[in-house]
Order: sequence, then structure tokens, then C-alpha cells
Amino acid sequence: MVNPELSYDEEFCIVDKGCAHVMRQLRGADDVAKLETLLAEVAFDASEDEWIALLSGGGAEDAEEDATATATATATATGTGGARRRSPLHGATGVFDERDDLVALACTTVYDRVGDGDASTSTSTSTSTAAAREGGGGGRFAWCGNVVVRNDYRKLGVASMVLRAALEETSSKGAREVYLDASDMGVKLYQRAGFVATSRVRRYALRDDRDAASSNAAAAAAAAAAAPPASTRDEDDDVDDFDDDDFERVVAADAGIFGARRASLLRAWRSTAPGCFAWDPEVGYACAHARGSKLYVGPSGVFENVPVEAVSLFFERVIRLAVGEMRARDDLDGVVAYVPEGLEEEEEEGDDDDDDDDDDDDDSNAAAAAAAEAAAAALTRAGFVFEERTTRMRRCEGDDRAPPVALGDASRCLTIASLDLG
Repeated sequence: MVNPELSYDEEFCIVDKGCAHVMRQLRGADDVAKLETLLAEVAFDASEDEWIALLSGGGAEDAEEDATATATATATATGTGGARRRSPLHGATGVFDERDDLVALACTTVYDRVGDGDASTSTSTSTSTAAAREGGGGGRFAWCGNVVVRNDYRKLGVASMVLRAALEETSSKGAREVYLDASDMGVKLYQRAGFVATSRVRRYALRDDRDAASSNAAAAAAAAAAAPPASTRDEDDDVDDFDDDDFERVVAADAGIFGARRASLLRAWRSTAPGCFAWDPEVGYACAHARGSKLYVGPSGVFENVPVEAVSLFFERVIRLAVGEMRARDDLDGVVAYVPEGLEEEEEEGDDDDDDDDDDDDDSNAAAAAAAEAAAAALTRAGFVFEERTTRMRRCEGDDRAPPVALGDASRCLTIASLDLG
């Protein structure tokens, strides 16, 4: 086994690779160039500034700002003072070779779970969060992303080592449950570590139609129809009136669906594409953010009991905003959206002993399927192409088959933010 004690900052051996390897935490800006070189092997899209911000952890000032915003939103929605909550805790563990090049990586983000009394949204169409309805009780959960190993270090036990390190880190920060999105190649690795499948995620992408026209004229024409130039956008697509109050409503609504308040991340994402946040008090919210050369449509979600037709119209508007933003910027060459979907029946965990619970699950699954299909159909109409499917997986510390504590209301999610941050 490679580095069985998970020793940090001490040299260890890897078969056929020598004994001058070191595992350590990445140290902000000093390691960003090495990190980007490794992630380029898997075509991961991220900017240098974003990685520096994530690895620096945000700092006390960001945590204080997030806590103040939480209290404000909670008081607005519930008429009470809100509990102070921390910004997400980010970490990254890497293995470095004798030249101090990064050869393996695992990143983690730990979130404070939404609990009783946390804000959801102040609109009449949505009440308390699912976690609050279930008596969520707070606590923490984590997201594990970017478990990446350089090609010449694969099949040597390095991936298992950095994954173990990531799980120890999230446990030390109080996260009982860990989630991740697995490629087909990675599913078996995560199953051996105790992860089980909970859902799937479909990736849809649209390339810049200026480049795509020669190879995919039909998709380019559809994209042009879906996203007129910014100067001719409909008034309904004008988001100049999206203000800080709307942003706080988006943060609160997102907490009800995702299961944790992540104002600091949403604020950072908004700064990359400020014209691509949308709020409709009768339907839901949507965000788009730039990472590297792509614009990502997400996170986005809808309120309870919204007709599918209204969901479709709202999401079509969001797509127009996103594609219009991409076409107006020279630094972007495509738009990506991650759409969640349920597992096939034979993949679902659990049994059929409780008929009442099964009925509730069926209703939730039907709602999730309807929302996901509305989003997928709107993307397809706009010229987006389905590219791949990943598996969302969960590990519960101590018992991988334990019933999950409700994070939020996933049935109301249209698109997720990213595969590495949830």
C-alpha cells in the first residue's frame, strides 16, 4: 500500500517511481501553476484567481460577511434573528514527486448543513426548507472533487491514497456525509471506499456558435435563435433590476435546495457574470458563472408546485441570458449545464418495507424528473448537445447504508453548480 499511514510532509515510496514523494496540503498561489498543469490533463476549466481564492479559504472577513448576510436573510424570511454560519471550508491535498511537480490531487469543500430556523425564501410560493421540515438539525456535510492522478501514476494506488486523505480531512472538520460526482472510470474506486450511488448528472454543452457553424450548422442556428445579440434582447431578459435584495433571496432559496447556505460562493460566481443571475418570485432562481473559458448555467432551482410550462419558460430565459453572455465575451467559448436525474429502478438503494415512504419518494422522484426533463428539453431546443453522464455518490461515516439526512429539496433543482463544489 502507498503511504499507508497517510504521513504528511514526509518522503515515501511509490513502486517504479522512487522514494522522494511527499503528500501535503496545497499552499495557495505557490501551487496554483502546478495544479493547473495537472488539471489540464482532464480538461478541467478553472481560472487561476478562482483557485487562489478557494485554496486561501476566504478568511475571517469573508466568514463575517457571510454570517451577517445569513442573519439578514433569516430575519427577513422568518422574522427572527438568524444563527451565524461559516463560509464553506475548502481544502486540497496533493502528492508531489522529487521535482515538486504535482502528480495527484483531491479537493474538498465542507458545508454547514441547513437546520431548523435557517432561511429558505420569503416568497409566498415556497415555505421552509426541506431540511427544516425534517428537523435537519444542522451539522456538516462535504463535497469531494477533482480526484485526479497524472497518467503515468495511475494504477499505483495513488488515487486511493489521496481519496483517503480527503475523507480524513472532511471527517476532522465534522462532516459525517461526503458526496462526489464520479466518472465511469472512478465509480469502482469510490465504491471500494464506501460510496453508493444516489443519482446521476447529465452534462450538456454548447460551443460558441461562431466556431461551431462549420461543423454543426443546425446547433449554431438554434443557438442564434435562442440568444439574440445583447442589443436586441427582450425586456424580459433585462436583469438590470436584479439587486442585492434579489441576491439574498437567491442565496436563501438555494440553501433550501442545496442544503447549505453558500453566499460566499454565489457572490464570487455572480462577479464573473453579473448579468446572468435571475429571480422570479413565482417560479424560482437561476445563476450562471464563468470558470476558465466556459460559462456554467447553475445553480438553479424552482419553488414547489410550479407548473412545468412555467419552469420551461423561465429556464429558456436563463439560457438566452447565458448564451448571450457567452457570445458577447471574447474570453468564453462555450456554455455548459449539469442537469440532475434519478437512478434507474434497479440501481436505487433501500427496500420496499414502508409503503408510505415509498409514496412520498415516488412523488419526489416524479417532481425531480419533470423539472430535469424541462431543463434538458430547453437546452436541446437551444442547440445544446448531451456530452456525458456522471454518477452522484454518497458516503456516510460509520455506515454507508445509513439513511441520509435531508440536505435540501433536490427535487426542485434544475441545474447544479459544478461537479467539484456541488
